[in-house]
Amino acid sequence: MSGNINWWLIIIVFVLPLSLGVVAFLTASRFQRKWARIALRTVGSILILGFLAGVAEIAPYFWALHLESKWSAAKPTTQAQLEACLSLYTQRNIQPSQSDWGHSYQLGPGERMTQYRLLYRAPLDVVYGSNDTIVVIYTSYE
Repeated sequence: MSGNINWWLIIIVFVLPLSLGVVAFLTASRFQRKWARIALRTVGSILILGFLAGVAEIAPYFWALHLESKWSAAKPTTQAQLEACLSLYTQRNIQPSQSDWGHSYQLGPGERMTQYRLLYRAPLDVVYGSNDTIVVIYTSYE
């Protein structure tokens, strides 16, 4: 997983705005003019809020990658085995047409498609057979 991450992009997109925001916010009190202090605190606050919004947006993806590394190593064959590898999720039964990647799948007799929302956003769609065995898994968060 870490081999596929572009660290320069992460530094530019996340670390740099956070650092600049904190520096701007903390050094604002050194300016004599009131408008300069207010402007610098505003810019610092916007950069910090932008960082927090970015983290909130990307966190489900990284959580899904973390969970995928757990369940792909475990090679689950049943619903209970898969759910033992998952955490912080919601689930609901869906039709294949509601799936991002499994929309063309045709459910067979006794099969059902369950969508797990990892960290309540990143979808993981799983088709189960009549005895809760895993037929196919679609990772829609990729």
